[in-house]
Amino acid sequence: MESTSSALPLGAGCEVLRVRLRELRDRAGQVRKQAGSSSSLDTLETAVRRSGLPGTTTFRGQRVSSWAPPLDRPEKFVVPQDGDVLLAVVAVWSAWSGRPALDGQGRVDQRWLKAARPEWDRLLGDAQKERAVSRERGDEQARARAAITVYLGRVREVHRRLNLDVLGPSGLAGEQPVIELRQVFMPQACRPFVPHLEEGVRRRLVAVGELVDDEELSRSARELGREEAARQAVAQPVLSVLAQETGRRLVVLGDPGAGKSTLAKYLTLALAGGLSDMPSSLEPLAGLVPVLVELRQYAQPHWREHTIEEFLDHLHVQERMGLPRPVLDGLLESGRAVVVFDGLDEIFDPAVRAQTTRRITAFSAHYRQVRTVVTSREYGYRSHEFATNNFDQVMLQNLDPGQVETFIRRWYAAAHPEKPQLAGQLTERLLSAVRTVRPVAELAGNPLLLTILAAIGMGRTIPRERREVYAHAIDVLVERWDKDAKFLTPPAPPTSDVAHALEGLTAGRRLKLLERIARAMQEGAGKPAGTFIHHDDLTGIIRTFLTESNIAPPAADVAAGIMVEHLRSRNFLLAHYGGGLYGFVHRTFLEYLAATDLLRRREEEEWTRDHLIDLLTRQAHDPDWHEVLLLMAGGLRQRDVAALLTRLLQLHRQGASRFFEAPMLVLAIKVLAETADIGAPFVPGTSDPRLSVAAQSDAVIDALTMTLQELFLLRLPDALPALGTFGHFWSGRDRYMRWYQAQGVIRYDIFGTASALAAALSRNAREAIVLFHASRLGGNSEAQGGAILAVLGERWSDRSEVFDTVLHATTDDNPGFRRIALAALGKWWSDRPEVFDTVLHATTDDDPDTRRVALAALGEWWSDCPEVFDTVLHATTADEDADVRHTALAALGERWHDRSEVFDTVLHATTTDDNPDTRRVALVALGKWWDDRPEVFDAVLHATTADEDAGVRRIALAALGERWSDRSEVFDTVLH
Repeated sequence: MESTSSALPLGAGCEVLRVRLRELRDRAGQVRKQAGSSSSLDTLETAVRRSGLPGTTTFRGQRVSSWAPPLDRPEKFVVPQDGDVLLAVVAVWSAWSGRPALDGQGRVDQRWLKAARPEWDRLLGDAQKERAVSRERGDEQARARAAITVYLGRVREVHRRLNLDVLGPSGLAGEQPVIELRQVFMPQACRPFVPHLEEGVRRRLVAVGELVDDEELSRSARELGREEAARQAVAQPVLSVLAQETGRRLVVLGDPGAGKSTLAKYLTLALAGGLSDMPSSLEPLAGLVPVLVELRQYAQPHWREHTIEEFLDHLHVQERMGLPRPVLDGLLESGRAVVVFDGLDEIFDPAVRAQTTRRITAFSAHYRQVRTVVTSREYGYRSHEFATNNFDQVMLQNLDPGQVETFIRRWYAAAHPEKPQLAGQLTERLLSAVRTVRPVAELAGNPLLLTILAAIGMGRTIPRERREVYAHAIDVLVERWDKDAKFLTPPAPPTSDVAHALEGLTAGRRLKLLERIARAMQEGAGKPAGTFIHHDDLTGIIRTFLTESNIAPPAADVAAGIMVEHLRSRNFLLAHYGGGLYGFVHRTFLEYLAATDLLRRREEEEWTRDHLIDLLTRQAHDPDWHEVLLLMAGGLRQRDVAALLTRLLQLHRQGASRFFEAPMLVLAIKVLAETADIGAPFVPGTSDPRLSVAAQSDAVIDALTMTLQELFLLRLPDALPALGTFGHFWSGRDRYMRWYQAQGVIRYDIFGTASALAAALSRNAREAIVLFHASRLGGNSEAQGGAILAVLGERWSDRSEVFDTVLHATTDDNPGFRRIALAALGKWWSDRPEVFDTVLHATTDDDPDTRRVALAALGEWWSDCPEVFDTVLHATTADEDADVRHTALAALGERWHDRSEVFDTVLHATTTDDNPDTRRVALVALGKWWDDRPEVFDAVLHATTADEDAGVRRIALAALGERWSDRSEVFDTVLH
C-alpha cells in the first residue's frame, strides 16, 4: 500500500504533500477538540471505512502517523501509495473541519470528490515521482533541496509572528493577539547615509560654545558637498534598494526602533516563502536562500575564534535554524544566498565590534557573488571599513503619515479579524490621536513606537489616556526591550561597589532618575541651549541621585559614567549629539517625564498649591511648556486643576488674547479636556468656585462664547481636537450649543470658528451633518460649512453618511459649497474612484473658482494619473479665466516640473499670456524649478525691461537678485 523508504530525503513535492496533510490533520483535531468530540485513531478508522471509496474497508489508522509526522520529524514521512485511501482520509479530516466532504451517511460526497480529486491526485503523483527519482538517483541535489526546504519551513515558523508580549502590557503576556509580520509590515524609504548633525542640534551646539566631533570638523569642502548632495537625494523604497545591483553589498542604518531587525526578518521571511505574495520590488531576489546572522550571538566570547561559516553550522546542529555545512558552502560558493548580518550596534565592546566588522567585510570579499546586508544604528558605526569594501550605506527614514495610517488599519484588522466594527473603532481612535496630537504624531513615525502605540491602544483611549501610553512605552524601552526582546547584557561593572550601585537602580528608581534629568532639561526650554544637557551636568545629576542613597562618592562617580555610556550606546531615550550634549530622542518622553517629576513634588507635599500654580502660570506663556502642563493636568488633584483653570482665565481676561487667537483660553480648554472627572454641575454658594472644576468648566464656556462675540475674526483650530474628547454628558456642550443657537451667531461667524467648535462638540456624525445643512442659512455659509466639513472629515471620515453628505454637496447650487466639498473629497476620500471622477468633472464647472479648486485637488491627490496631467496642461492655455491658468501653471511646476512639455509651457506663458498676473506666476515658477537653464535666465532678464507691466518687471528683478546675484549683467540690470 505504501513506500517504506522513509530514510530518503524530502524533495519539494513530498514536502508540500506532507505539510498539506499535517495542516489538514491539525485543523481537524482542533475543531473536534473545541466541539468536545474525539479524533482518535479508532474514530478515524471507522469514518474512513464508511467512506465508500475502494480499498478503505481494511483501513488501519496507524499509517496516518507516517503520512503526517510531527513537524520536527519530516524524515519520518512516508508517501501514501493508494490514492483512494488518501482521499478517504482527506475527506474525513475535511468534514471534521466543517467542509461538506461527507454526506449524511458518512460516505464521500461526490461533488466534493469531483472537486478535490484532481488536486490531491496531482500532489500524490508529484510526491510519488519525486520519491522514485530520489530513490533511483540518491543524488546530493535532492538532499540539498530537502534540507533547504526543511530550513525554509523552520524560518517561516520562527519569524512569522511578532513578539507582542514584550511590547504590550506586561499583565497581558501570553494573551496578546496573534499578528503576523506579513500582515502589518510597512517598508520604509531610505536615503544615502551621511554622518551629520541636524541643523537644530548644530545651532544649539554653537549657542553654548561647544564643538562637534573632530571627525565632523575635519571634513573637506569636497566631502561636505558630496554629503549635501546625498541629503538632497530622492528617498527610495528600501526593498527596492535591497534588490538593486547596488544593494549587493549594503549597510542599512537607522535610529533606535527604526525597524532594522524587523526589516531583516521580513526580507528573510519573504525569501523563505512566508508571504502570501512576493513583493514585486523583491522579485529580482526570488530563488535566493536567506541566511540571518544575529550578531549579538556571534559576538559571544566563545565564537570570537571561529568563522562565520562555523557559527552558521552550529545554528543548524543545535537550533535547526541553519543548513548542513555542505549545503551552506554550496549556496555561498554559487552566490545563491542572501546573508543578513543584523545588529552590529548590539555588540557593546568597540574592539569586538571592529573585529566583527572586519570579518563581515572579509566574508563578503570571499563570497563575491553573495548578497550581503548589514544593519546597525548610527551610534558607534564606523563607515570607513565598509566604504573601503564597496558597501553602499543607506539610512532608514521615518514612516510617512500615509504609511502610519496604513499600518494602523492593518494592525487592528489583524488583531480583530472576526470583529471588523471593533477594529474600525480602534483604528479611528488611534488615527484621530495621530492626526491631532503633536506628541503622538511624533512617536508614530518610529516603527517600534508606533507598534507600542497600537498594542497598548487596544486597551487605552488615546489621547485622553496618553500618559499611561507614554509610561508603558518608557517601561518597554528602558526595562524590557534590550533584555527581553534583544537578550542583550551590558558589560560587567569594574568593581563590586559599582555593581551594587547599579543594581540599586531598580525600575522605579531608574524612572525617578529619568524624571529628574527630564525636569532639568525642560527648565532649559527657551534658552539658547534648548532642551539639551551637558555631559558634566548629566553625570552630576546621576552622581547626586546615587549619593542620596548612601552610595560612596567614588563608586557613584564610576556608576554615573557607566550609566551615561549605557544611555549613549543604547539610546532609546537619551542620545548623544556631539560636543558633550545629550538630548531625548523624542521630546514627548522629555515632556512626560518632566510632568511626572513635577506631579511627584506636589504629591509628596514638597510644593503647596499656590507654589505649583504660580510655577505653571509663569510657564503658560511658553509653548514649549504646554504639553507638560497638559500631562500634569490629568494627574493633578481636582482643586489644583480648578485653581490652574481660574488663573488661566484670569490671564485671558487681562488681555492675553490677540486679534486672531486667544492662547490662554485655548490652553484652558485643553487643560479642562485632560481632567478625568469634571463632576456634577456646580451649585453656586456650595463651595469656592475657584476650586471647583465644574464651576471652572462653566467659566471656560462663558469665556469662549464672550470671546467669540467680541472677536469675529477669532480662529481656534488648536481647541477643536480637545473639544472632541469630552464625554457625552458634559454639561459644557449643552451650554455652548444653547448660546450658539440662541445668539444667531451664524450671521457673524466670519471664519466659521463658532461653527467648527459646534461641530467638534457634536456627539456623533449625524449631529454635525445637521449643523452642516443649517450652515446654508448663514450669512457666511461657505466659511461655516467648510469649517464643519473639516471636522466631519477629521473625526468621521469612515462613516458612509458623512461621505454621502460631502459628495452630494459637490452639486449644490452654491458654488462656495461645491468648492469646499471638492477640497474635502480630495483630502479624505481620494482613494475612491467616484471621487476622482467627480473632481475631474468639476474642472469644467461654470464657476472659475470651482475649477481652480478642482485643478489644485487633482494635482495634489492624483498627480500620477496621465489624464490629470493632460487636464492641467490643457487648462494653462485653454481656460478663459486668468486665475484658473495661474493655478494650472503652479500645479504643473509643483507636480510635473521634470517633464519637458511643462518647461516649454511655462516658458511660453512668460511672453504670450495676455494677463500680467499669469506672466508673474510663470516667471516665479521658472526661477523656482529651472533656474539652472540658460534660457530661463535669458527670459527673466528680458522681462525686466521688455514687459509692459510694472509688477512683472518687479518680479523679474527680484528673481534676478535672488537666483543669479553673482552674474555681472544682473548687477548692471538691477543698478540701471
